[in-house]
This record gives sequence, structure tokens and C-alpha cells, in this order.
Amino acid sequence: MSLSKFVESARLLISKLSIRTILPLVGARAVYRVGMALSSVILIVEWGKDEFAGYALAIGTFGVLSFVTTMGVEKSALKLIPRARYTARQLTTLFVLLPALLSAACALGVVWYGLNSDYPLLMIMGGGLAICGGVNQVLVGLHRVHGRPHRDMINYLLLFVSVVVAVACAVFGGLGPVGVMGIMLGSVFVANLILVPTLPLTRVRNIRKPLVWSSIRASALMSADEIAGSAIISLGFLLIGHSDFRSQAAYMYVVLESSTFMMAGFGYILRILQPRISVYMHRSDSAAAMFERAKYWLKIMLISGPPYLVLVAVGGFTWEATTGAPAGPVLIFLLYLSSVPFFLLIGTINYLLENHDNTSFISTAAGSMAGMIGACAVSLALVPWIGALGAMLTWALADIIHAATILLIFRYKRKTTLSAPAAETSTVDSVCRPVDTFERNGLPR
Repeated sequence: MSLSKFVESARLLISKLSIRTILPLVGARAVYRVGMALSSVILIVEWGKDEFAGYALAIGTFGVLSFVTTMGVEKSALKLIPRARYTARQLTTLFVLLPALLSAACALGVVWYGLNSDYPLLMIMGGGLAICGGVNQVLVGLHRVHGRPHRDMINYLLLFVSVVVAVACAVFGGLGPVGVMGIMLGSVFVANLILVPTLPLTRVRNIRKPLVWSSIRASALMSADEIAGSAIISLGFLLIGHSDFRSQAAYMYVVLESSTFMMAGFGYILRILQPRISVYMHRSDSAAAMFERAKYWLKIMLISGPPYLVLVAVGGFTWEATTGAPAGPVLIFLLYLSSVPFFLLIGTINYLLENHDNTSFISTAAGSMAGMIGACAVSLALVPWIGALGAMLTWALADIIHAATILLIFRYKRKTTLSAPAAETSTVDSVCRPVDTFERNGLPR
């Protein structure tokens, strides 16, 4: 299939979705993201970079928890519940319980780390905000999949109002980091309490064990990319907070928060399209062509990645040598901006592979973990030495390792399994396909 036909297939698929549904959802989250981005700029001016650095470290260090607490649950819900004929309530209840249990475990770790840090209360609240934010994302996703998209929109508009109130209290009332974070944390917590009872739930004892284990496995695999990416970022903040480059944490946070308007919007649109894309990638004749296109993009990343890293490293060192100072906000912004194409490309590739066959589904999870391990190992050496420049380089390095790992797995799989390719089914599909045996076990059709 040519690129023009590939694009046309994607366009026809997307055109089936209602613009009236997509625009309000994207708009509400965009308003919230813009509010968060502007708040970081206003607060760093109001408090100064030293006081803001503690606030940024608290949020940045625990950013990974917003994904750990969800563990791919939202993705799995968007994939499984629309296909469920008899077990939608069981799945919904299960996808509420999983993040609740994970949140409780994460909260214990947050309290332990916070009590042993320089900012105990601020760190604990930052961890709590990340945990509640992850749970909130799952809950609004469950409401969307049950045909209640307006609750998603209202949720984020109310969270935006809480951000405005918090910033106003900081500017006009002299509220500090703990107070601002307290308002945001309280708002998300209350929103979660309102969202849970309005979901179609069932009793826990009605959930069948085969459904539990299959859903957990699919959720764990689908969470690999998000957890890996956020873990690398969190480690960067953690290392910078314990290095001589501590003040750079404020600039890194502002850049990341500003970029989430684009990156989170991109990911959110993919989530809205996910139920249709999942079916399309599994059943459509164009799925094979999309898969080949994803492999082609992986090769492009692998070829262009190493020269990019060398160029960025040389440019960063030259900038610092010329200015005679460590990386400031302009250099950090430029470094991050230069990595955006990698982030968008690997995000699109992951999206396609997660919805393809078993090999690609597991391969992208393995690639994410390999990228995380490699990038974290390099971060331990680079970040304490060169600060934010090292953190930015390792974020891009993770994507390159990710692409290389997937291609190696595909190559090995092609050599070892040359027969019966049609018999292969995805892990998610093994939970969802209309087989009588699975249905008797309580699994969705």
C-alpha cells in the first residue's frame, strides 16, 4: 500500500467519528493544560526559581505515579468494555478496583519518601496529586466508554477552575507551594469521589477470576510505554534534585508542563480513536500495511537517532562553553523541542503496534522497558555530571533503544516462526474474541 492510500484509509476511519464529540473533549483538556502551563510560568515569577524548584521537584519526582496507578487500565477499558456483551459491569468494577489498590501501595511509598526528604509535606502532597490524577484519568475514561463524554469535559473544566483559584491565591493572597498544591490535590480528590458512584458497577464477588487475570495481563503490557517514559523523567528530576544543578529543575518543569498541551492532546486524541483503531487494526486488510509502515518508521528512528544525539550533545556543550554557565531555560527549551519529533513518532508507532498482533503487542512493551533501563543507567552517569543536558539526552536515547529492541524482536521472530502467521492473535484479542469457551468463563465477546 502506498503512503497516499495509507493516509486515505486513516482519514476515512477518523471521519466516522463525530467532530461534535471530539472537539468538546479535546477543548476541555486543552483549557486545563493551558491553565497548568500558564500557572507554572506565573508561579515561578511570583515565588522565584528557588522556591518554585521545590514545587517542581515534588511534582516532577512523582510524575511516574500517575501512570503506575493506572497501569494501562484506561487503555484496556477503552479496548475491552466496548466489546463486552455480558461482563461490562464486571470489567468496569475491576478497572475501578485496580487503580484503587495500586494507589494505596503507591501512597505508602510516597509517605516514606516524603518523610525522609527536605520538603516532607510538599513531597507527600506532590505524590498524592500524581496518584489522584492517575485515578481521575481512569474514571473519566470509564465514563466516556459508557457513553458519558460530557462528564470528562466537566471534570477538566472544574479542575481548570481549581488551578485558577490556586494561582490567584498565590498571587493576591501570598499562598505558598504547599497551599497551592493543597487546593489542586483537594479538587482532584473530590472529583474522584463524585465520579466513582455514578459508574455502572457490580459486586466484587461477581467478578470472575479468568476475567481478572486476563485483564491485568493486558493492562500491564499496555502500561509499559507510559510507565517507562514517566520513570525516566522522574529519575531525571530526582537526580537533579540531589545534584549541583538543582535550580534547573524549575526550568525543566516549566518546559515539560508547557509541552504537555501538545503531547497530552496528541495522546488524548489517540485514546478517543482507540476503540475503532483496535478493531480496524485487527480486522481490516489495511492492518498489514499500517504494520509495515510502523516498521519503516522504526528503521528511520534507528538510523537518524545516533547522529541526532551526537549533534545535540555537541550543540549543548558548545552553548554552555560559550555562555560560561549551565543550561538555562532557553537551551532546555531548545533541547526538548528538538526531541519532540522522536516523542511523537514513537508514540504513533506504539499506538499501532499495541493494536496489532501478539508479537507487536509484546514487542512494544519489551522495547519500552529496554529503553527505560538503558536511559536510566545512562542518567545515573550523565545527570549528576551535566544536569539538564544529560536528562534531555537520555529521554531521546530511550526512544532510540526502544526502536532498536522492537526491530530485533521482529527479526528474531521472523527467523524462528515462519509458519502459520494467521494463527497469531493479540493478547488483548484473546480476552475479547467471541469464543464460547471464553464466554463461559465470563470473558467479554
